[in-house]
Amino acid sequence: MPVIIGCNRWSLRSLLIFLFLLQMGLSGCSTVRKESPLIDVPHNFKNARETQEGVSYARWWREFKDPLLENLVQEAIENNHDIRIARERVLQALAAVRMKEADTLPSIDLQLSLQRQRYSTLQAFGPQGVTLGTIGITFSTFYELDLWGRLAAAKGAEVAKLLEAEHVRQQIINTVVTEVVKTYLQWKALNRRLSILSERIKNAQETLDLVKARYQRGLVSLLQVRQAGEEVLSLKALEPALRRDASEVTQRLSVLLGRYPDLLEEGGSPWKGLLIMDPVPPGLPSELLKRRPDIRAAEARMEGMFSEWKKAKAALFPRITLTGESGWSSSVLKGLLQPESQLWRLAAGVMEPFFDAGRLKAEEELAQSRYREAVVDYAKTVLNAFYEVENALLSRRLLLERRELLIRSLKEVEEEVRVARDRYNRGLIDLLTLLRAEQRRYEMQDRLVQTELQIMLTRVNLYMALGGGWEDQDEG
Repeated sequence: MPVIIGCNRWSLRSLLIFLFLLQMGLSGCSTVRKESPLIDVPHNFKNARETQEGVSYARWWREFKDPLLENLVQEAIENNHDIRIARERVLQALAAVRMKEADTLPSIDLQLSLQRQRYSTLQAFGPQGVTLGTIGITFSTFYELDLWGRLAAAKGAEVAKLLEAEHVRQQIINTVVTEVVKTYLQWKALNRRLSILSERIKNAQETLDLVKARYQRGLVSLLQVRQAGEEVLSLKALEPALRRDASEVTQRLSVLLGRYPDLLEEGGSPWKGLLIMDPVPPGLPSELLKRRPDIRAAEARMEGMFSEWKKAKAALFPRITLTGESGWSSSVLKGLLQPESQLWRLAAGVMEPFFDAGRLKAEEELAQSRYREAVVDYAKTVLNAFYEVENALLSRRLLLERRELLIRSLKEVEEEVRVARDRYNRGLIDLLTLLRAEQRRYEMQDRLVQTELQIMLTRVNLYMALGGGWEDQDEG
């Protein structure tokens, strides 16, 4: 129960002086200390060769030099539903901060009252009644003295939640942009593979026509004609599966753009044009990870849990409130604002936890444990970020080596096909040997396209691991 103390001006001043001295004496009891996450952070990433500072990745998707891709990314930033939801959550967190900020300031209420009552009394000569009416205007105020920082800590926790919500929004934007770019690259790769397959079917059809002509001249058997025809049919059977994958990818891309799932018309830069990318700068500094939204969100979450701990600690101490009322009350309207109609009341309240079966102490221990958990989670997020960057750097280097080997192998296979076709035309080898050589060539081409796709996807993963570098803008 709060203890209400009626006081005049001098006793109120004495109470405030006493509370100030009490705060100075007990302020050390409410102190909480931050913990530092123990992380051994290198200056540079180990898979980055040399040192280079000041690397910029703003709007990194422009590196692919594809106008269609740039338009799709911008559309996703404006219309993606996850981004719009994240924006509303930021606005909600901002409103929560304003609410907590209002708790630290005095509140003033205005009350207007009009009352008319009849009182009945019994007297010797019969019932008598008295009718009374009152008109009142009253201003009331309430203010809590935040001696132990409870209200300030509550506001700090909401500010941390606001920062976390903003960083989460940034992370969602980076994720959506990354998914759009990856999906677009997968669609371009599938189109490239369909083009290779179409060329392969055309070549197989030409081989079938050649074998039929040789069969009509009695140079080959009917078995070779059937083998060539079977090759054409087996290649055509591969086309529906690739077209299905391309359709599924474009529908998924439409959803990312906030559209109804639909097919995407062919366009944009050619496949080889997408591969024209600047090399990854050597010696990427590890400080780049400081801009990652998920790391910033984890840091804001850690600060928020620290403020929650301070709030729970401050709840163990007395709460001091000041209340006051001032106004006028009269039985007639013309006398409402007369000096004799004025009324006022001033009071101070002290509420001290007396017995709660250990609930407040348990809440303080719970808040402290959640803060320690947030510290560990922050360290985990940082280490995971280093893993993603190192893995992307290493994977890219190994994939580039694989691509060089595939290009050299493809040149050898193309020469093998040229020799095999010449020898087949001269009757030195059978058709099956020629078909196998052509099959190896097209399989090598398809493998090269998939490897190049993995190289570009790894490049996208690297940008994502480094925080994306997306510059904030009004996404509408």
